[in-house]
Amino acid sequence: MKIRKYSILLVSVLLSLSVSAQGLKDEQKGVYRPYDFDAPRVDEPAPKGYEVFCLSHYGRHGSRFLYNEAEYDTLNVVLNREHLTEFGEKVRDKFNENYPLLKGRAADLTELGQKQHRQLARRMMEAYPDLFRNGSEVYAFSSDRTRCMMSMYSFLDELRMGRYGLDIHAEYNSNYLKYLRAQHPEPFDIKGFLRDNFDSRPLFKRLFTAPEKSMASTDPWNFAQEMYYYASHLEGAGLEDAFWSDVLSEDEVNAIHRVENEKFSYNRGALLPANQTVARVGLSHIIQTADEDIASGKSIVRLRFGHDTMIMSLMTLMGLTPFDGTRINSSDVPMASNIRFVFAKDRKGDVLVKVQYNESDVMSWTGWEEFKTYCQHRIEWNPSEHTVFEKNSEYNPMFISHRGLQSMGPENSFPAFKAAAERGAWAIETDFRMTADGHVVCIHDKTLDRTTDGKGPVAEMTLEQIRSLKVLPVNTKTVHKLYDYSGFSECDLKVPTMEEYFDICNSNGCVAFVELKEDKGVIEAMIKAIEKYGMQDRCVISSGNLALLEAYRAAGGKELIHLIFAKPEQIRRVQELGNASVSFKYSDLSAEVDLNIEGVRVKSFSQLVDHMHALGIRICFRAADTQEDALKMIEYGTDYMPSNVKTTIE
Repeated sequence: MKIRKYSILLVSVLLSLSVSAQGLKDEQKGVYRPYDFDAPRVDEPAPKGYEVFCLSHYGRHGSRFLYNEAEYDTLNVVLNREHLTEFGEKVRDKFNENYPLLKGRAADLTELGQKQHRQLARRMMEAYPDLFRNGSEVYAFSSDRTRCMMSMYSFLDELRMGRYGLDIHAEYNSNYLKYLRAQHPEPFDIKGFLRDNFDSRPLFKRLFTAPEKSMASTDPWNFAQEMYYYASHLEGAGLEDAFWSDVLSEDEVNAIHRVENEKFSYNRGALLPANQTVARVGLSHIIQTADEDIASGKSIVRLRFGHDTMIMSLMTLMGLTPFDGTRINSSDVPMASNIRFVFAKDRKGDVLVKVQYNESDVMSWTGWEEFKTYCQHRIEWNPSEHTVFEKNSEYNPMFISHRGLQSMGPENSFPAFKAAAERGAWAIETDFRMTADGHVVCIHDKTLDRTTDGKGPVAEMTLEQIRSLKVLPVNTKTVHKLYDYSGFSECDLKVPTMEEYFDICNSNGCVAFVELKEDKGVIEAMIKAIEKYGMQDRCVISSGNLALLEAYRAAGGKELIHLIFAKPEQIRRVQELGNASVSFKYSDLSAEVDLNIEGVRVKSFSQLVDHMHALGIRICFRAADTQEDALKMIEYGTDYMPSNVKTTIE
């Protein structure tokens, strides 16, 4: 499916260089940034012979006051209670000037918010005048929040003033919430992340005469965050904000803005499983109603008014700029941001659609049926609904038997695989390599020398030659052998094939945890086998070679990928692959940790686990071969535990 998408990088760059006439820079205001009506836009006309006849829209409410009264109250209490420096007194006085104008207005639409939607309505009528002729039908729906309803009525009032004779229907109905409002749980510790990445002491020294005492009597990170929100929203509230750009330093503003991006990426935004589900329902509804409107033969406009998180989730689900990666920049979702699906048809009834974000094309004119197929594919694939992951705990340990249960059989052998399955391993790990005649076998090394009674490279031997060999017990200090090698049959000691390995995993309900080596030729064969055995939701693809994992994604593999012994500089690439996990090379779980992951300093195993989870990445460490190490991994919050010898906690 080739859907031609536009990049709006130029627009983003221009926005990032723009500075509000007052206060913080536009790109620092996050979701409080007012809508930019002057940004350059692309609006490709319908192809010759096609006329626009329908439009489907989802819009965020306009500029609002802060989200709740507690945000104003925090600043009011702290600034009027503590002993302030001369600069702190200026901050307090400036705040006190505004406070009476803001108190009691939390979450309300501002006057600017109303104007934004009036102007958007005017521009929509100007861009598509044929949609708003006498008798055209307009259906508008709003979320249950007052700011959304006010945005809707501001938009509709402008339509009524601009075009007489429109047949307008507007309503709020709780049945529509599943299409309009995303979820708001916050499993990620935002304050903890801020605390680890933001030094609040300089701010308190500027404002308070006894900064240490003031920090002890309030939550310093919450105070800093509320100060950022306050400064960010002033322009949208119609208040002078130039002074507030000096209260927080440039580095402080950028640090808090970065935390906001983390929040909207992994807590309240597109990557939260609950929001992915809502976006799928929302996009399905947009497609369904569009089909109904097309079939009616009428000119119909559908307007939906909701929230930023739904905008993020819908755009990410469709994979459209600027939400076609895994990270969200909160400043890309200004107040009154909007998505438009614009429909055009020719005299034969052939229908095209294009998608706009903030009135600028992000997907060019495409056949409606083609676009529906593209969307349906993205709606149906939902990794969060195809997971075998449960919480790793002492009562439900998620052990991966590394090359099988090596205490009960040689590595990568039938006895080791079967023993792992019989003793309740969550997953069985193995290594895939390709033979000279194109078969895939389970063997770790490039050569046969260490683990079999044969010699030579695996890639230079046929399957028949390899199957004539015996798997040998490998001497290792880390594995205490509990098996009698002489008791295994000749069949037990043949090198397993990929198909035989999948059979064992499938018949025992174990996750297949497969390590790819250097041979990219394995990928195509493995994807076919995974589909054949129905293992799509019970398979993890691992490798120490990130390029192989990227090749696997490029080949269409959607299963969870796992980078072995990840390096800090690789984390962003892993994250961009999506549905990902990593391990870090720490065999001593009492060792010191000091990693810098894209500017985030991580100094403990627990912090490392928390940070990976915040990035939407699963994580484990090296081998849980002792009870002590397994319990430590569980305590740190790892998602699963590789082990050569364990499948349970005694």
